[in-house]
This record gives sequence, C-alpha cells and structure tokens, in this order.
Amino acid sequence: MPAAFGVFTSTGTTYLTHDLGVTWLKLNLARPQGLRSSAEFFNLETTFFSTHDGVLADYNCSVSACTSANLNYVYATSDGGNHWSQPVQLPANVERVIFIDSTHWFGLAAFDPSVDHGPINRLMRTADGGRHWETLVTASAGGSLPGWDLFSPIDFTDPLHGWATTTGSNGPGVSSLRVTRDGGATWTDRSLPAVPGA
Repeated sequence: MPAAFGVFTSTGTTYLTHDLGVTWLKLNLARPQGLRSSAEFFNLETTFFSTHDGVLADYNCSVSACTSANLNYVYATSDGGNHWSQPVQLPANVERVIFIDSTHWFGLAAFDPSVDHGPINRLMRTADGGRHWETLVTASAGGSLPGWDLFSPIDFTDPLHGWATTTGSNGPGVSSLRVTRDGGATWTDRSLPAVPGA
C-alpha cells in the first residue's frame, strides 16, 4: 500500500485516507448478496499494488465463535479507492488470501475454520480476480496438509515464484522452507541454516 494510504473501519462503515489521515473518504461498499444480517465483521485487509489498483478483503462470520468461513469477500479498485467493484465471494473455507496483483491471488483453505492458526487442507489460486479458482495442493479427504499452517509465512514475488515455511511434526517452530517456481503447483523443500548451539 502506498505510504500515505490507510483504512479505518468503525460500526460497519469503512473509510480510506490518501494523505495520512488529514482527510477521510467514506467507502460505499456494496453489501454482498448472501451475507446474513446476523453476520459479524471480524477483519478487513487492504492491499494496494499502485496508487490506483488495490483490493479490500472483508472477512465475516455467522456467529461470535466464527465457525463459518463462507462469508469472506474481496472488492477491487482501479481509481485509488474512490470506487470499488461488486464483492467477489471467496471459496468455502478460504480463510487467508495472498494477493500478488489485482487478478492473481492465492487462497489457503482451513481444515477446521473454528481453530485459530490451525492446519490447512487446500492451497488454491485464481488468475481472474476470484471468479474462477484452481486447487493446487490438497489433502486427502478430511485430512490436512502435513506441515502447512494457516498463518505460517507464505509469500509470492510474482504469480509463479513463491516460498513457504512449514512447521515441525514434533511441535511448534519452523522446520523447513518450501519453494515453488510454477505458481504453487509443485513445491521443493529447501534446507534451513543450522542454528549455532541448537
């Protein structure tokens, strides 16, 4: 996001600043179809790729325990946030999105949406701003991907190249580094440097 941009949400209304909070613009975001009136907002994530192009992810849940992950939406802007697209709903159980640009996104689907920082069972991607998704890596029915954690560091430098750290099977902590050169379709393990005294 450009350094002067910022987003603030209060009582269901979202505001955008272009000048470090000197002035604020109220965003007129279309209410998503299918979003129940009882849904609770719990997170807003804004990513700008330039002074014009950006996305805004709106995460909601149906109850206070946030056991439903089917209420998550993304809006896009091409004029610096003055106008936003109709919301695009994320696939079921996609709880985290990594935005590369306005159209290329990666989504992580949770094995159990009610567990914070829990394991994931699918890595997905879209090349058309969330209208169509492709599953890249998936666990067996009812299972989770070994070592993959919903909030472990994952980053893509472009739509093809990315890396992810994985957790150890014997407890918390990073155990390996995985890299991809084909947009997440395949991953290769890399060794981490030895820690002195460990």
